[in-house]
Amino acid sequence: MFTNNEYFGFQIRSRNHDGYICVQDLMAAAGCGHIPFSMFLMSEENVQFLENLELSTGLPAMSDGKGLVEESKGNTWIHPQLASMLAQWLEEPVLVEMMKEWGNVPSPTETVQRHPWKLSLMQFLKQMILGSGFRLIKRNSVLILRRDNLQITFVPMGNGQFKYIVVRHTGEGTTKLYERDWPNNMQEALDHLFLIKALT
Repeated sequence: MFTNNEYFGFQIRSRNHDGYICVQDLMAAAGCGHIPFSMFLMSEENVQFLENLELSTGLPAMSDGKGLVEESKGNTWIHPQLASMLAQWLEEPVLVEMMKEWGNVPSPTETVQRHPWKLSLMQFLKQMILGSGFRLIKRNSVLILRRDNLQITFVPMGNGQFKYIVVRHTGEGTTKLYERDWPNNMQEALDHLFLIKALT
């Protein structure tokens, strides 16, 4: 039996009896379904972490029986702490924090080598929030950035896609400044970042 954990419109399964997380679900939710899980396992820093986790848990990295990484019916299931490190590697800090609420998922204790795959929505939010005065609000699967009379709302459209709406609130009402789909490639994402910063 497993539990479906929601992450911005995606379902990430965790096994009830041991808290193991489905790799395919986690990477799809992070927008990284195209990245082989082996890339995470092969980086030097992560290999060292995996070896340390073997020592602390007494479990082998991979095994026909119980291991840190298990294959079952076409899915890959990994130890909760390894799943937390994978989320950190994918630069999904919100996911790391949310996983703590699922139970059996401890916080990362080591820094891992991250994969610079794209400017993700979470990276964008970090850039907008840090030193900018924005507050981050989460309402179900909707993310809202708010500062003074300006609001940026990110709405999930399914399959990991988002649209964002920029509005300005005044005494005379609300004016929509911008509405677009969030792009999937880095250059377009950077262009959108600069455009939104110009609007603010």
